[in-house]
This record gives sequence, structure tokens and C-alpha cells, in this order.
Amino acid sequence: MLTLLEEGDTVDNHIKVDEPDWAFGSVVRCSLAKDGKKSGTVISASATARSYEEWRDRCTDLYLSRLPARLQIVIMLSNDDTYVENCRARITRLHPGTRKINEVAYGDGRVTWVHIVHFGGQGFNHMRDWTELADNTAGRKGQAARDAVIGALGSCA
Repeated sequence: MLTLLEEGDTVDNHIKVDEPDWAFGSVVRCSLAKDGKKSGTVISASATARSYEEWRDRCTDLYLSRLPARLQIVIMLSNDDTYVENCRARITRLHPGTRKINEVAYGDGRVTWVHIVHFGGQGFNHMRDWTELADNTAGRKGQAARDAVIGALGSCA
């Protein structure tokens, strides 16, 4: 869907200690913000929770302030509008040249950050529409993610 893998390849093939081209991590753990909330509200609620912001800032300062020179694309789980905006604002503070590309992506001309549907919890409700680029919000966000990846790969070629 995003054109990042060769046909027949899977993400599972790249989750290994000696993987040179892929890395995996998480900016937010849902359990940090759960606090009795239903799963559908956890991500957007955590994006604005003061206790989460302090934790997020320490984490992003440590791991995202200095990016590898060969890094081109960062895929972020969750395309919740509040979460995307919160992450964009934080990345922009760390990397001031960062600008909004579309509703789910931002970048600085070198690194592009793309938010995708979260394939778990309530994300399963939107996964098919997102991957099939349906004529609805999930599909529109899927197309925006795909456009951002294609744009980033085109500008890196």
C-alpha cells in the first residue's frame, strides 16, 4: 500500500537485531495514558495529557533530536488528528525546518514523517478502508499517507 516493501516482502522479515535499513519503536505506549479510558480515546487523550507530554519530550529529546543521516521516512502508528498535530508540533520543535505536507505527513525535505492507521484496537475498524483507499476519511488518510511516501521516495531518488 505504501510502496515501501518489495512485492512478497513483509515487515516481519525486517524485525531483527542486525537489520540495517529498518528500525522500530513507539512514541507512545497506550498503557501510559489508559487511565480508565476506552481504547478509542487513548491516543487523542494522551496527546494532550500533561503527564504524557513530559514523558514524550524526554523520550523524543533522547531518541529523535539527532537523526541518522541516511534516514528518509518515519512511519508513525495512529493517524488520529489530535495525535498527528501533537507529534508534528513536537518534531517541528526538534527540527525547526519541518513543515506540514498533508493531513498525515510532515517533513523537512530530508526526513518525512507519515502517520498511518494503527493496526490494532479501534484501528481494525478503519484498516480495510485505509488500505483500499475508500471514499471516506480513513481512505483519504490512506491516500495522503501513500502520496507522502511516494513524494519522499521521489525526492530521495
